[in-house]
Amino acid sequence: MLEANERESDLNASLAARATVFLDSAVEDVVGRTFGCEPFALPVSFAGAQVRGFRIERAWKKQLTLAPYNFQPVLRDLNADIARALFADAEARGPRWSVRLRLHHPLDNDFVQTLRIGVTQESVETLVSLKRGLDGIVAGMQPRQRTKWRKALSVADAAGLTVREFRDAETLRAFYRLFVRVYRDKHRMLPQPYALFEQLLALPPGVRSVRAYAVRDERASFLGGVFVLTDEVQWCYAWGVTEQAGDYPDLSTLLIGTAMQDAAAAGARVFSLGASPVSHENLRRFKRSWGGEDHPILTYHWREPAREVDLHAGYPLAKALVARSPLWLLRGVSAPTVKWFA
Repeated sequence: MLEANERESDLNASLAARATVFLDSAVEDVVGRTFGCEPFALPVSFAGAQVRGFRIERAWKKQLTLAPYNFQPVLRDLNADIARALFADAEARGPRWSVRLRLHHPLDNDFVQTLRIGVTQESVETLVSLKRGLDGIVAGMQPRQRTKWRKALSVADAAGLTVREFRDAETLRAFYRLFVRVYRDKHRMLPQPYALFEQLLALPPGVRSVRAYAVRDERASFLGGVFVLTDEVQWCYAWGVTEQAGDYPDLSTLLIGTAMQDAAAAGARVFSLGASPVSHENLRRFKRSWGGEDHPILTYHWREPAREVDLHAGYPLAKALVARSPLWLLRGVSAPTVKWFA
């Protein structure tokens, strides 16, 4: 129990200091172009940079948000200031404008009630403390996951599997081909557009950037990959995909574990395994097996219905349509369609 409390204290201290990659203007511009949103400056600053929100203007929706889709910075100590700034901007623009704000830490209850803000919780973020380095990561894993990690390393060594970072177009194309197929056949979800990965991979290497990893066999065949967004405090697993059939069942463990090792070596304090729908208990259980802790992500709704969005259990008709769609069609419709989900 004491160890768990110490780990939680480590995470809380790290989150307060998080210097997020999502505040980088180049990343904000990529997100804005992908989702058809207009970044704009808020009268709030963090670490010497001005925080920006996004305007989403469609025929059916006029909305302000801190960031669209699942992209959002974590600025715990500025939550109320950001909310007030977004509400004031929406009010100045007219009664048709609403606000949807995803936050990793709750706003004050009196503040929420006074402004009549609706609240939903559709997802959680799973965080792993890196304070004690690689040994601490392994020690914090649940026994079964620790065994899987060690087995994955042993199998990789015996089979000649390699995990390397990549930035080349050929590997990106291999990643995306597999990504679209697995998202259709396993997840029944529309993939993110190719241009999103291409633009993120074009960001200059550095502390605030993106790292992409690929795993290959002895013949240099592409077997899977992951994208990780990085900053000074946190590395965040964003997307990943591996071959679903074959001789190597723990490729995702190998990829994620390698990224965690590199994050700890780079001095990061937290590794985020990303957001998971509350309803997707199997996915949440897998992420917790790494020694992770679930932290609620709350969505605040102002001037709009507080409807929950369940990407795991919801949208059965859309998922059935995706499952029956040819891969070329999913690749083609991805870019224009994701703007509906901003």
